[in-house]
Amino acid sequence: MPVMEFKQGTPICVMGDPMQNLFIITKGSASATFSGRTFRLEQGNVIGLGAISTGSYNVTYTATSDVTAYTYPCDSFETLDMLLKEKPDVAYMLVNSLCRVIVDYLGYWMHLRKEADSAFSVISSAFPQYQQLCSKYAFASKQLPGFTDIVAPEAGAVERWMDDYYNQIKELEPAIGKTIFKQFGIASGFLRKGAVDVVAVFHACEDLEDYLKHIAHFYVNAEEKDMLSLISELHINSMNIKGADATVTALMARLTTTISNMTAISASSYQGRLTEYTQKVTKLRSSATVSDDVPDAGRPKQNLADSMSVILEYSGMAEEVANVFARKVQEFTAMHDRASTEDDVYKIRRELIKEFYPIYTNVMTKYIKDPTPPTVVKMFLEFGYIDPELAGHANADYLYSIVDTMGGNTDQGVYTILEWMTAIYKGTKEPSRDESDLDWPSWLQDQKQTGEITAEKAAAMLNDQAAKLKFELENVFPIANRMTAGRATTFCPLFSDHTLQRNLEESLVTPARIKETFDEILSVDPAAFHRPVIYENEALGIAKENVNQQIMPNIILMPNVGLRGAMWQDIEGRKRNTPGRVFMPIFLPIDLKNLLMRITGEFRWEMCKRIMGMRWNDLSDPSLTAEYCDYLQFYRSNRDLSAEVKVEVKQELVRARNNYRTVFVNNYVEWLLYESNGSPRLTKVARRILMIYCTFPAATREKIANNPQYADPLKQFELRNKQKIQHWTRLINKIEQGGKPVPKEFTDEIAFIKA
Repeated sequence: MPVMEFKQGTPICVMGDPMQNLFIITKGSASATFSGRTFRLEQGNVIGLGAISTGSYNVTYTATSDVTAYTYPCDSFETLDMLLKEKPDVAYMLVNSLCRVIVDYLGYWMHLRKEADSAFSVISSAFPQYQQLCSKYAFASKQLPGFTDIVAPEAGAVERWMDDYYNQIKELEPAIGKTIFKQFGIASGFLRKGAVDVVAVFHACEDLEDYLKHIAHFYVNAEEKDMLSLISELHINSMNIKGADATVTALMARLTTTISNMTAISASSYQGRLTEYTQKVTKLRSSATVSDDVPDAGRPKQNLADSMSVILEYSGMAEEVANVFARKVQEFTAMHDRASTEDDVYKIRRELIKEFYPIYTNVMTKYIKDPTPPTVVKMFLEFGYIDPELAGHANADYLYSIVDTMGGNTDQGVYTILEWMTAIYKGTKEPSRDESDLDWPSWLQDQKQTGEITAEKAAAMLNDQAAKLKFELENVFPIANRMTAGRATTFCPLFSDHTLQRNLEESLVTPARIKETFDEILSVDPAAFHRPVIYENEALGIAKENVNQQIMPNIILMPNVGLRGAMWQDIEGRKRNTPGRVFMPIFLPIDLKNLLMRITGEFRWEMCKRIMGMRWNDLSDPSLTAEYCDYLQFYRSNRDLSAEVKVEVKQELVRARNNYRTVFVNNYVEWLLYESNGSPRLTKVARRILMIYCTFPAATREKIANNPQYADPLKQFELRNKQKIQHWTRLINKIEQGGKPVPKEFTDEIAFIKA
């Protein structure tokens, strides 16, 4: 066997590299690094045995001193068998070395398993205990996101007998071991089994490490939505209650002991928070007056009882203004029917609306810059919550439990109102258009022309993020909030239990629900959010081609219990390849799918108008809006419609107050719900238009192809589609004949047309 030498610090083999050799250490020492843990290898150890079953080294081996090693070419069990036949004396050395590796890994696995079992046990009991203590001391508890999904760690491929088995083989007297394993069949079989087992134990260790990283997130995380935060907050808030200090201290001690023993949590990630918590508790102990009174379960929870005072103080409003607002909230809360249209109730709602928005603007502006805002302040911003009596105690508790852990999904374009305003303040989003359809630059120009601001101030405000935030809060938010509530005559922006029609948890609009619903809609109308964008490529001689691109709208969840969605704008600014904006209530007691279908229909109409410009209703340039306008304007003289159908169209127009867009949206919903299943509900003309511009996917078209009512519309669609495919096929062939690569946009366009 050739001899190789490795200087101290030199890698002998690297994780992931293909296996080529076994290395038998004859002098010096090496280490195997595995997920931050180091295993030591001495003289007589063999490096690489664990890689035979996979074909690549599963750890990195490094010389910790100058190392001399015999090398033997080995990349499979077959070459290993050749070594055993040629040199039977090395069999026991290979067996003994493999046993040592497996025993080391098994020891590490048992350590990880013990840690994982402990972590699971503590978190499984600590959170319910936290909830019980919150109930005992009359505090609203918070949720621990994902807690119900936590499961006990799995054993993986490791069986308990393996430790005794490999340990006892390792401890055999050398003479006995050499005698047994000198026999080729025994040695070969043992090494084959051991090589598989060492990889299984290795992967079991990896699985446990992943499990510990996952469960560590529930103990401590960067967002501070964890057990450490929950128990710290409860302890600080309950110091004045007899017995609470000792009880919560015991729970915290159990938690911190577990955290300090978890390898997946670094001390630096929680030590600062622990120090801050300890300092607060020590300070409170020296000054707290402990009460013997048991909190009254019938009253608002202690951490919510003074919600309105906390919010109004945080807003920085003048004391007299805050006091007047508080009195009006109390007066509104005491009213028997808060939804009444009587003058006295209407008057108080109108006054609350007038005073709510300046307070909201002040609170939002301050909150965005505040690293440690009170929880009830976030409840005010996200839900319009102001007082537990007005909201209802159970509802207030639920809002408190979710507010720190709920959120949108900005990667999917879903924002809570707080996330949206923060994005505007940070400059990642531009302000929305106002009620007059003016965007931020246009609004500044308008203000300058009317003399409201000077040209210098307009120039300074253009890139002023605080000014943009104020614009959104004052010119967009109040209108969108009222629209999405859907109760114009009885609207009040404060969260009140009289607006509830369903359980809050069932009504909560989440990013997952939005995505699932949009996926349903797109399975019927895949092109709903596609729009043509210009493609140019001088190198290919392409001056201008329109390719379709899907751009989903941004969804902004408004702080109300509402009934409507608002398709606010179809693009940002003037760029066609930007997402539209939809405002929706964060609590929706009605069917989400129906609302999003209507939003999608409105988007289709507005995007068509955007694309067509001044010719959006000109039939000489056919489009969805042009054909629908022609259909509804001249339905009386349309020979394709019977007398009975013409009466139905007239009734549709009456119900829609002669608004063509509304008629289209109503038809579009029926198109998605019924026509896609082969159940005709629309007129012949409407069906033809929708088939051309809001086409079903190929599978649906095939399903309804035999229905006579769809035959003609499908023929017209297929003809148009064929023309489009011919155009793109000719273009692609021309590029290929020129020996140039076809742009992905072109192949995607072909796939989009055929879908």
